[in-house]
Amino acid sequence: MACLQFVLGGDTQFCLNLGRTKYLVQFGYMDPHVMRNDSRMTNDMMESMMRTSIMDFQMFVGLQPTGMMDEETHEMMTKPRCGLKDRHDFDEEHSRRKRFSIFGGKWSKQNLTYAIQRYPSIKHLSRLAVADEMEKALGTWAAVAELNFLSVQRNETADIEIMFVSGSHGDEMPFDGVGKVLAHASSPTSGKVHFDDDEPWTIRKYTGQNMFYAAVHEFGHALGLGHSKNTTSVMFPYAGMYDPSFRLHSDDIQGIQDLYGQRIHFPPDICSDSTFDAIFQYPAGVTYVLKGEYYWKLAADGPLSGYPKLISHHWRELPGNIDAAIALPYGKIYFFKGNKTWAYRGVCLLPKYPRLISDAWRGIPNNVDAAMYYDNSTFFFFKGDHYWRYNSNHNHSVNAEMYPELLLKWDGIVGDLDDVLRIGNSVYFFRKGRYYRFNCLTRLVDRDYPNEPSYHRSTAYWWFRCAENDAELYQEDVAEPSSRNRNTGCHALTTLAVIFLISLSVGQVWHSAM
Repeated sequence: MACLQFVLGGDTQFCLNLGRTKYLVQFGYMDPHVMRNDSRMTNDMMESMMRTSIMDFQMFVGLQPTGMMDEETHEMMTKPRCGLKDRHDFDEEHSRRKRFSIFGGKWSKQNLTYAIQRYPSIKHLSRLAVADEMEKALGTWAAVAELNFLSVQRNETADIEIMFVSGSHGDEMPFDGVGKVLAHASSPTSGKVHFDDDEPWTIRKYTGQNMFYAAVHEFGHALGLGHSKNTTSVMFPYAGMYDPSFRLHSDDIQGIQDLYGQRIHFPPDICSDSTFDAIFQYPAGVTYVLKGEYYWKLAADGPLSGYPKLISHHWRELPGNIDAAIALPYGKIYFFKGNKTWAYRGVCLLPKYPRLISDAWRGIPNNVDAAMYYDNSTFFFFKGDHYWRYNSNHNHSVNAEMYPELLLKWDGIVGDLDDVLRIGNSVYFFRKGRYYRFNCLTRLVDRDYPNEPSYHRSTAYWWFRCAENDAELYQEDVAEPSSRNRNTGCHALTTLAVIFLISLSVGQVWHSAM
């Protein structure tokens, strides 16, 4: 046993377990002055201090407060946890604590920027996946408080700076290797959030250290929250397991709302009204839906936790209420609104944009209803009861002698579309809360399958995974395709696009019958 020797009054010596003592001092349960050799301390004083410190620790973490170093207490002290203190009684400045504690104040603004300055070195974690976890973790707080977060590039100044580092890294709080302190954060308005790069971080797995849970916890600190005694609170100092249905505890919500107020600007309810402005699938397999000022990311079981989020806080300079959007396989995204188009690579607006549609997409009308990427050189645009085929290999324009064509040629599909999306050999036409699936091989709208509901289907139920009764809340007269018609733009292509399955962030794909 590593022992901290003390010379007390006279020649009496007292030995404290060094690891235990350092732990209690590090996390705020024991006066740091105990680490100094103070001849005024007596044996009884030392024993009483240790017993009181252990009892305080036991009460905080929900154990029976015996003051004895029993097996449960020892086991709790060995669990991975946050590196910040649980108590501040021995700090130079401290105040009365609530069940949730306030950690060093709050930000004076509600629109905050963040940047990932250094990514984890674990090779199996892509930067895109890590950025997505950080975005979701911040969105968890923004969903309940009047906060908004904007991602910026790492060479830009950010309010919250995220880094994966190991050992000593310049903040006088060195990390200690695998399985001990996982992460720590500074209070507002410093906004430093550090994760131990030596930890086996995982995303959406039940093994390793769950990155999302740790991120939600540390962002709580960066926003001004301290540790909670409630063992089911995300601000409880110990590591949490992956939970696909994660929700903030009432303690967490009360704490963040005390600092920043309850969210009063609520996004639209996509289950009660499942119409939208645009839909596209990003190359990594993530599906985005945009409506008004907000956007959602979709997984197999519906929108991801923490969504919707503000469009302007993801794609800067992009307005809300857009008309349509398309994403290309190599990462470029085009948005259309009125007579303008915006082009982004990821979240970065490309130079010379926005541009006029008449300049960037010659022959395409303004105020389109829908747009679709079809293959490497072919795009389709839809407006009213007509559609246009745009070929980027032939003068980047539309063949004015052939287009516009009647939309009815897509097997009777009628106009006033929300948007159109191609996945593999299927084209999905979304209209007034419902959708049709057009088969590019048969050149017909899919109709009847054994034991499956026919098309047109509810967008709310099949895409947003809303409850069946909710899916029918938004009802309108929706026209069925009027007649069988195989003369569509689909068959005119000599090659089919590569089949892009939606490999969703939970490691699943869309049900084949969707």
